[in-house]
Amino acid sequence: MALSGTTLVTGGSGFIGAALSQALRFSGSAVLAPDHRTLDLTDRAAVAAFLEEHRVQSIMHFASRGVIADPSDTSLIDEERAMVQALCDGLNGGGTFFYAGSMSEYGQSGHLSETAACTPQNAYARAKLEAGLWLRRHAPERGITPVVGRIFGAYGPGEAPSRLFPQVIAALKSGSPVDLSDGSQVRDFVHVTDVARASIGLMMLKNPPDCVNLGTGIGVSVRYAIKRLGQELGYPLDYLRFGARARSAHDLDVLVACPQRLRDALGWTLPQRLQDGVPILPLMMPDMLTRKDSPPTRDQQACKHD
Repeated sequence: MALSGTTLVTGGSGFIGAALSQALRFSGSAVLAPDHRTLDLTDRAAVAAFLEEHRVQSIMHFASRGVIADPSDTSLIDEERAMVQALCDGLNGGGTFFYAGSMSEYGQSGHLSETAACTPQNAYARAKLEAGLWLRRHAPERGITPVVGRIFGAYGPGEAPSRLFPQVIAALKSGSPVDLSDGSQVRDFVHVTDVARASIGLMMLKNPPDCVNLGTGIGVSVRYAIKRLGQELGYPLDYLRFGARARSAHDLDVLVACPQRLRDALGWTLPQRLQDGVPILPLMMPDMLTRKDSPPTRDQQACKHD
């Protein structure tokens, strides 16, 4: 089912934004996804003119400098809020505004519900929290329906090379051992296509929740996922040097979503695709499935779910 009217997707060339734009177009929705050179999202006048010219009726906001910025750069907070304010003002008159939040907003370890206290530990997390709170507080005053989707451990095709799974895959394919943390962290990994599907589903609701976790509710250890990658690529497990690197001070033990609110809203929850017996490499980097080199000829150890 297509969304009515024209939907603006910001960050449409990014990791999640690209998957979202593709899913919307596949459903028959009219989509606009301008890049930052076409539209400065902090320029209120430019944003208002753009939304009016293209008769935008809904917004899905996934653009953020935070994913590549210094996490201590507090200018992120003002910039994130300025983008949300400009877009909200430009949409004044109705529509639905989906804002891509983050699990980092919680700033604490555990199985996290939307009612948990938020104690963000860096500027990116603070920016996401404050922009989302602003939207939830002020959008209804403008006749706009706000939805903040706090995204948990998204992965899949299109991830930046600097992210964990692409880094490990690239290192192993080059024949290099990989220095890793202890890998005991438990994360709620959610595939990018499932994030897109849930986000669109929430946009179609007449009365969506104003804040909802986008996660599976099932935690998987980093060690388990990385060991599975090594096994599927055909490398011995001693290429994965767990414990060779210290964990960062803010690398929390457990980040898992409580998905009840999403289940109540949509009638379904996101699947945990990193399950035993199911190949996971195709979920992450389909273009890397064919190896041109031969893996080292050593007996591989069995991979167990930690």
